[in-house]
Amino acid sequence: MHRFYAPGFVLDHDIALPEDEAHHLTKVMRLKAGDLVAVFDGHGHEAVACVKAIAGKRVTVKAV
Repeated sequence: MHRFYAPGFVLDHDIALPEDEAHHLTKVMRLKAGDLVAVFDGHGHEAVACVKAIAGKRVTVKAV
């Protein structure tokens, strides 16, 4: 499963990925809305998340 840095993510809430992570998700990994990924906050927390929306350079995920 692909991992992405999502500072300050909260379970069951939508969060926008940082621009560089969003670019990597869409342009490099070519993931789409509905795909599952892992998100981490850099402080030891990690969760599975669903890609909710991709709009231009903005990617929104929801940690579950």
